Amino acid sequence: MRPYLDSPQYEESRNRFEHPSGYRNDKGFFELMKMAGAFLTREKDPAETNGFPLRDPGQETSENAAGSDVVWIGHSGL
Repeated sequence: MRPYLDSPQYEESRNRFEHPSGYRNDKGFFELMKMAGAFLTREKDPAETNGFPLRDPGQETSENAAGSDVVWIGHSGL
């Protein structure tokens, strides 16, 4: 017996798991337009227009570099 058959999210007639409250991606046209409008009218982030400051690590002095650690967070770190 497969243990997942007892799961409330498993729909045996369709032989798949289903979200009990529907799917987040089930959006109608007007819901998508509302999301697009919210995206286009959002407050601008200064980093979008100005970018991030770039520094050459070879040119940094030890007193300027204190506290300037860089940490790479990749997809597996999230």
